Amino acid sequence: MKVLVTGGSGFVGRVVVNELLAAGHQVRLTLRRPDQTAIPGVERVQIGDLEDPIDWMQPLEGVDGLVHVAGLAHQGKDVSEQRLFAVNATATERLMRAAARAGTARVVHVSSLRAIVGSSCDRLVEEDHTPVPTNAYGRSKLAAEAATLGAGLSGVILRLPVVHGAGVRANMRALARLAALPVPLPLDGLTARRSIISDRNVAAAVRHALTLGNTDMFTALVADPRPLNVSEMIGIFRRAIGRPAMLIGAPRMMSLLSGAIGQRDRWETLTGRLELSCRRLAKTGWRPPEDSEAGLARTIRALR
Repeated sequence: MKVLVTGGSGFVGRVVVNELLAAGHQVRLTLRRPDQTAIPGVERVQIGDLEDPIDWMQPLEGVDGLVHVAGLAHQGKDVSEQRLFAVNATATERLMRAAARAGTARVVHVSSLRAIVGSSCDRLVEEDHTPVPTNAYGRSKLAAEAATLGAGLSGVILRLPVVHGAGVRANMRALARLAALPVPLPLDGLTARRSIISDRNVAAAVRHALTLGNTDMFTALVADPRPLNVSEMIGIFRRAIGRPAMLIGAPRMMSLLSGAIGQRDRWETLTGRLELSCRRLAKTGWRPPEDSEAGLARTIRALR
């Protein structure tokens, strides 16, 4: 299969591209700039910025599948809701309409769990969960999903929780750096479990979704086999670098501190409950090939 991949030079996208190449697919990769890092063995096409109108017909010419990973991943103080919608929603709508005109046989849209839920949820998140995004990023991703669902294409929208693996950024990178400190951490007793997913499991899910054949577009949650709490994550990180867990029981102090410095959402993204039910893709035969322990170990070792 010849597959067009957007966002293939990013953290998750590079792993997806390598997975597709290993499976024998031909890959065409979109790049915003000619100086972006190339991946050996792939065809490249420069498209410019997603905020600008793009003629997608040339990149889509002759491809059988489309994997859409590109987007504005994290909302910072300098990122407006207008820009998030331009990159995540409007650009996706243009791409999916073009894919429909081009007759693209199979589409995998890599989305985010934040399209349907906030940083935590006190009950199991099922795949028919009523979408209630809690920030501009989540709203933009939900709008992007709506555009994909409405384009009349065959494929899957994969909703990802926090991703870990070599090269990770944002919250998981911050937790790994915290775990790397040679000091006891006041995180013992945090029992709320979170579903997370390794970059390799994302790539495996994408590859599997491309093989499902002609099905109506549907959404699916994907995650590692077992949810973990943050205390377990710290323990895995530290064992991977040959250290004891060194956890002490004062997590309330960390919670108060995170609120005082304006990092409450980041704290909840790592410590609040967020367990997923991932039945839809499992019913098609997909199983995550990597456990969280292996992925988290790769995450922290890559930072050293």
